[in-house]
Amino acid sequence: MINRQIASSLVFLFLIFISTKIQAQNDTLRIGTRELFELAEKQSTQLQLSKLAIDESAAQTADTKTAKLPMLETGLSLGYISNIGIIGLNSGMPDGWYDMPHFSNSFSIQAAYLLYSGGKINNAISMSKIQEEISHINYEKSAQDVKLILAGYLLDLHTMMQQRKVYESNIQQSKALLKKIENRYKAGLVLKSDYVRNELLVANFELALLKLNNRIKIWNHRMIETLNLPDSTIIFPVKPLNPDIMQGEHPQNMERLKLEASTNNPENKISALQIQLAEKNIKMVKANQLPQVSLYAANNLNRPFIYDIPALDLYANIFTAGIKINYNLSSLYNNKHKKQKANIQLMEAKTADRISKEHINQAVHESFVIFQEAKDQQASIEKENELAQENYRRVSNSYQEQMALITDLMDASNSLLTSQLRLEQAKTQITFNYYQILKTTGNLK
Repeated sequence: MINRQIASSLVFLFLIFISTKIQAQNDTLRIGTRELFELAEKQSTQLQLSKLAIDESAAQTADTKTAKLPMLETGLSLGYISNIGIIGLNSGMPDGWYDMPHFSNSFSIQAAYLLYSGGKINNAISMSKIQEEISHINYEKSAQDVKLILAGYLLDLHTMMQQRKVYESNIQQSKALLKKIENRYKAGLVLKSDYVRNELLVANFELALLKLNNRIKIWNHRMIETLNLPDSTIIFPVKPLNPDIMQGEHPQNMERLKLEASTNNPENKISALQIQLAEKNIKMVKANQLPQVSLYAANNLNRPFIYDIPALDLYANIFTAGIKINYNLSSLYNNKHKKQKANIQLMEAKTADRISKEHINQAVHESFVIFQEAKDQQASIEKENELAQENYRRVSNSYQEQMALITDLMDASNSLLTSQLRLEQAKTQITFNYYQILKTTGNLK
């Protein structure tokens, strides 16, 4: 009986262990840059908001197009009519009050169709379509902004995880060295200060590792918040470093990058469309001084017939149809300032377009220079790391042979750690700067 209870307990504990293991695996999201970008387009709240803006602008375009449809209107009324008072004024009809049918009702239906409005409706539809196109480009811009931010988070997370390995390796080596120093101290071969200094070095490494782990948690939380993932999700970067870039394949021609940016950068596209909007607005303002021509038709059924005295209690039906021309005379003096304002808005849009191109060209130039700088910096840090490794090896051997001080060994260890951390940072910085170039040229897809 006791054995059966023990067996049941073991099975229960095993199932708990398995379920915990599965849960941990389910909560870990192994993701590369491409998968990250795809997930961002599905999950990002910012991009969902941009999609709603697209839907709104599409609905606005559809609503604007309805101005081309015929106008139909119908009406029904029921009411009370009082008796009618007459002052004859020598017309032959005696003064006084005359009986009227007191119940009135009417039914009407009207239709109208705008034939000509000076291009106002067509221009309004064109402007709405341009706004819709701008909303699509704004989504593209927001998507690239979000992707660059997430790429930076992923690269930072990768860097910190690599740096964690560096710290763990250094802590392991330092503890092994500390054990040797302890044995030598017990044998009376080294001073107590040597042991304390190395123990302090290990403690500093462990504190730095603790801080690094906390930063990893913070960056992980930033990513899951941006992606709307469960709080328990642990993101694990998978090959976030661009292999082509790390192998030396990268943009070389700055002028080609500027040309791509002038064509593909969302801000350039939007500023060009803003010019089109301003031009359409000028046409809209000019249309205010043109007549409007429309067809109309109406049918009215009324009771009683009040155009006779006494009124007749009967239904009277009348149908009218024709063509109507409207002209706003006040536009002759009101439209002057509207034209002036519209022309100024066009000049503003063109100036903003030039400024946008200047800023983007500057951004391309800066991104390109910083990218090249990162490549050169990586080569320098790689050489620095090689020297730091060689220096640590030599100093460590010298210390083992009692030909170097513990301070020399600690300096060599710190130099090696610093170069290793900087090397990991340099690798990710190159890839991030490459993504920055892609965003600036409008190619971060």
